[in-house]
Amino acid sequence: MAVHAAGRPGRSRGDLTGLTRFADATLVWLEGLDDLVEQGLRSPGTAAAYRRQLQNHVLPALGEMRLGKITTPALDRLLNGIRRKVSGASARSCRFVISGVMGSAVRHGVVTVNPVREAQVISAHVRPEYHGP
Repeated sequence: MAVHAAGRPGRSRGDLTGLTRFADATLVWLEGLDDLVEQGLRSPGTAAAYRRQLQNHVLPALGEMRLGKITTPALDRLLNGIRRKVSGASARSCRFVISGVMGSAVRHGVVTVNPVREAQVISAHVRPEYHGP
């Protein structure tokens, strides 16, 4: 499923409800992300990286889920799976993307709480301390 600027036929990008699918809600978030890029507040490379994470990891798992049905335990499972199969960095990036989409849903009054806020934080890989030769 490609992530484009246009929503499904007959849907307004700003018309989010609890029945809206996550994939449709990403369009609202991406529109805001594009605005940040135009304002110079996000780099085009960052926006492209977020789109790749959406395409490769987030939408295959959450795209068809209704916003009102996305839970913290489901997100923990998804993010831990990405961390194990891909990397901690990808899991953290996906967490940021999902949080952005769900934060947009909170601001539109669709959900009252962003379930990512309570999801397990994916920590960076800690390198062993270097003690020299």
